[in-house]
Amino acid sequence: VRKLFAALLTRLMNVQ
Repeated sequence: VRKLFAALLTRLMNVQ
């Protein structure tokens, strides 16, 4: 789940 969370966070930061 940590990897998924990290990927989501990275994607969110990329979107911004």
